[in-house]
Amino acid sequence: MKTSLTLLTFFISLFSPAIGSAALEDFLAKHGSPVAATFEGVNGPSDKLHLVDSSLSSLKFTVLSDNTSLNGLAGKYSGHFIIGPVIQEGSFFRKAALTGEGMFKIADGEGSYLTGMIESGFLYDATVRNQRGFEISLDVSALSYCGSNPGLKQLKAAGQGSLLLPLDTSGLPSLSTLKSQVGYQSAAIGDGTFAFTAIPEPTTVAFVLGAASLGFVALRRRHVTA
Repeated sequence: MKTSLTLLTFFISLFSPAIGSAALEDFLAKHGSPVAATFEGVNGPSDKLHLVDSSLSSLKFTVLSDNTSLNGLAGKYSGHFIIGPVIQEGSFFRKAALTGEGMFKIADGEGSYLTGMIESGFLYDATVRNQRGFEISLDVSALSYCGSNPGLKQLKAAGQGSLLLPLDTSGLPSLSTLKSQVGYQSAAIGDGTFAFTAIPEPTTVAFVLGAASLGFVALRRRHVTA
């Protein structure tokens, strides 16, 4: 977990002046207990990614946000996805599309829920300066909410978002190797980030400097607004 979080934090802070302010504030989805992503390899077009716990239940998180109406709310997500072909993008990145069916939910503590669907996303794998980053990006759409929590009402008004989940790269092979394996491989999931606004595409200078994690953020958010 430490490697991908270090990359993400370092490169976003390095290039943050170019990112600009967000109309809606992103929030952290903090897992209360260890959770993992499970890859099911068949060495073919039906390779799968499973986001459920050992009892096949949803993965739970707590919202951490400066927005007091959101901070501390309980949420969960789950999904089963087919992993598409691996595509090389530039010198650093590899990606594979995810298609399938998943859910996203946050409880307001008063009996109502913000709910969303997860039907697509991407896996991103990068190696820069001998450091690896491996992340799952999930497109959360069709957000719905009928309660009175002002923060959740604002999220519902946005209509969609993106959940970014960094993976622990310890023992995790490259995306291409994962696609060629048969059997199961698990990787611990770090605390996620839920985002609403797009970040401009990274500049050529950012790529030259090896801004792998900035590229992760820009690439996955491009699909939210597409």
